[in-house]
Amino acid sequence: MNFSHIISWLGAFKKKPLAQAVIALMLALVLQSLTAVFCLWSDHQVCSEEVWLYCPAMLLLYILYNVLRGFFIEEMGSYYSASVYGVLLYLGLDLLWCTFLTGRFVDEVGSIGWILFVFGIVYLVFMSILNTIRIIMKIVMKQDQRAREESENWIADKNKDSSAE
Repeated sequence: MNFSHIISWLGAFKKKPLAQAVIALMLALVLQSLTAVFCLWSDHQVCSEEVWLYCPAMLLLYILYNVLRGFFIEEMGSYYSASVYGVLLYLGLDLLWCTFLTGRFVDEVGSIGWILFVFGIVYLVFMSILNTIRIIMKIVMKQDQRAREESENWIADKNKDSSAE
């Protein structure tokens, strides 16, 4: 694989929220597995809280990257839907994996469930803010274009009046 293939893959990766979710999920699964193995090899039992901690951490990483990438995407409808599916895919698979590793459900592990709930709300708020900013920017661009056209027309009319005299 040469450098141009990597660049083209990264270009396509930026526009695919499901691929971003899979990368975040794989990173979380690896870190959770390493933590579980480390806890088993040490004198501790499986450290449930430490294993579960990577779930909201990687979710937040995905949310921030996804929202920031959303500023540069032209077609927002398909990006939003794929992004929401990415969050659901990540949460579903990572919750299953953490439950498998620790034998505990998310509601049995302290405040992790509430953190995931808050991150879900934050994600929706961020996406709403992003959409609102995009709408405002479109309105501003249209107003700017109208102002330029009016200014050009006014200058052209003024030049006609001065040349007629």
